[in-house]
Formats: sequence, C-alpha cells, structure tokens
Amino acid sequence: DGIKAEHTDHLQGMGEILSLWFLHERVPRVIECRVDERMRFSSDMMADIDPKIRTGYRLTPLTDVVKQDKRSSVLILTPKGVELYKRIKKVSDAREKKFWAALTAAERKALPQILTKLDNVIEELLQNPEKV
Repeated sequence: DGIKAEHTDHLQGMGEILSLWFLHERVPRVIECRVDERMRFSSDMMADIDPKIRTGYRLTPLTDVVKQDKRSSVLILTPKGVELYKRIKKVSDAREKKFWAALTAAERKALPQILTKLDNVIEELLQNPEKV
C-alpha cells in the first residue's frame, strides 16, 4: 500500500537504523532496518521500480514486522458498503454543517475547550463511579 521513512532527513549512510512504516491489508505496520550498503539497480530491476532511480540501499531487517493497530478487527467495505457509507456521510456532513451554523463565532471558538472540560469530567466519573 504505502511505505515511508520515519523521518524526512537524508540517510546518514551505512549502519544507520531506520523505522519503516507501511500498510499491509490496510493495517499500519513498522519494521526496524539497518542500512547495509548503497547499491545500483540492474536494468531488469529498473523495469519494476518507480521512480526510475538507479541507486538505492540494501537494508537488513532487525525486528519482526510490528502491527501498529489496536483495533481487534478491521472493517473492509464491499462496494455496496462503500455506497451506503457515502450516503450516510452526505447526510452526516449536512447535519454537522447545520450544527456549526447554529453557533455564533464565539461559541464555535469556545466549543473545543468546553468539550475538553466535559470529557475530563466523564473520564473522572468513569474512573471513580462511586463519586457522584
């Protein structure tokens, strides 16, 4: 799906440890790798590489791939499910727009702080249910 380096700095070179983040079956995963050597790709390999950069690095995995997802299951929608999601999202977005329009600018600005305060009270009540 997608691969990216942990940071956007240039590689320092041999021996550097990288954390590579990627998606597999729509689930984020991470693997630690060591940069072993700089190498040039053969013409045969270049046919399958995009962008067409002739130089790369050989990496050695240092850890197993670690699943970075705390969900117990991942929902993958069927085409009909995607259609239903789009219909529901359209209604939800319209209602959200009406909610925001009902508030003054000052109320919209204050809302995140108010919600944070209420969230903190809820957390406290959940942690100490006997304190009412």
